[in-house]
Amino acid sequence: MDRHEEALLNYLQLAIVSEQKRQYSGRDKLLLLAGQAACQAGLLEIADRCRDLVLNRNPHHLVGKQDHFHEMLTTEEGMSLMRQLERQIPLERVELLVSGSWDQIAEIPQAPAEEVEGFQNLVLQYLNKLS
Repeated sequence: MDRHEEALLNYLQLAIVSEQKRQYSGRDKLLLLAGQAACQAGLLEIADRCRDLVLNRNPHHLVGKQDHFHEMLTTEEGMSLMRQLERQIPLERVELLVSGSWDQIAEIPQAPAEEVEGFQNLVLQYLNKLS
């Protein structure tokens, strides 16, 4: 698993916890970061699922101005948004929160998924836990 795939899993795990706590703004920020990590890992369909989840709660969000998540990343507004989110929620902090939130993450399937199909199935399980 490369660093982008690992980041994707961490962002999604924390997004699930945020949603369980009804912290929807934080959940959406984590989904945007997960979408970016998915793009960096070459998982464009997963990135679009993250986009759709954000738009379900916030139909007028910037991510909806483009047809696909990866297209948003090429715009000045999109790049600016992602830089801002990376500053607000650094990956190191997410990793720390995921490792410290084990009791809340315990019911979320964990990630010793080395093969591509197993990894993608795990990501889809995470996305299906989000509404």
